Amino acid sequence: MLTLNDIIENKKREIELEKKQESIEQLKEKIKVLPPARDFLGSISKEGINIIAETKIKSPTSEPFNGKSMFDLAKEYEINGVAAISVLTDKKYFKGNKEIMQKIKEGITKPILRKDFIINEYQIYQSRAYGADAILLISSILSKEEIKRFIETSRALGMECLVEFNGEKDLEKIPNIAKIYGRNYRKVNYGTDFSSEDIYYDIYKDPTYIEKIPSNAIKVAESRINSKEDIAYLKKKGFNAFLIGTALTRASDIERTVKEFISD
Repeated sequence: MLTLNDIIENKKREIELEKKQESIEQLKEKIKVLPPARDFLGSISKEGINIIAETKIKSPTSEPFNGKSMFDLAKEYEINGVAAISVLTDKKYFKGNKEIMQKIKEGITKPILRKDFIINEYQIYQSRAYGADAILLISSILSKEEIKRFIETSRALGMECLVEFNGEKDLEKIPNIAKIYGRNYRKVNYGTDFSSEDIYYDIYKDPTYIEKIPSNAIKVAESRINSKEDIAYLKKKGFNAFLIGTALTRASDIERTVKEFISD
């Protein structure tokens, strides 16, 4: 049994180790010489179908998906017209890291979303220093005050935040300064057993909560998106963009799958 609590406890230890290897002052010095962050918000809010393609090569409870590297996936996604690239940087459970994110940033032109378990302000400076243009914030593991502070810190560094929620309780924690809301159809709560099959919501039956999200916010659907029909249904419900991982990384033909997803 692997729970979110296990992942967060490991993340706390990981952060303390990284702070010893590279201080926040050193990260700030790196940031000073970087070019402006790319426009993640603008990229995912265009007309049409905006795909945030995930460079997922492993999940906490699976073997590696298809043998491709995160960098190779990112290059293939960009060539085929996705709006942005999501890079998983968790080491232990997803086999990613910040150095891979930096390499991807240097090798492509699309905006980069850092997908990790952001629980400490240090990670926000680290994200910018290693190439992120936006970061994922998971409302179920943060307080309302932390979410607000993390958004403000990110924007001060030129980054945007995709703030995700699972249900109404987590949605209510998201402050009105948020510009991008993510409805995750995978359960991400402290008691969630990631080894269980019962960790997903049904996108066709469970509430979208679209009506409770500010009308001027960008709305992203996450997880359980496996077909063009899923995207069409969610777009009709009011979503602007779609964060897709497994359906792409396990596809036998990524080019054909991406083009099928984004075609009208």
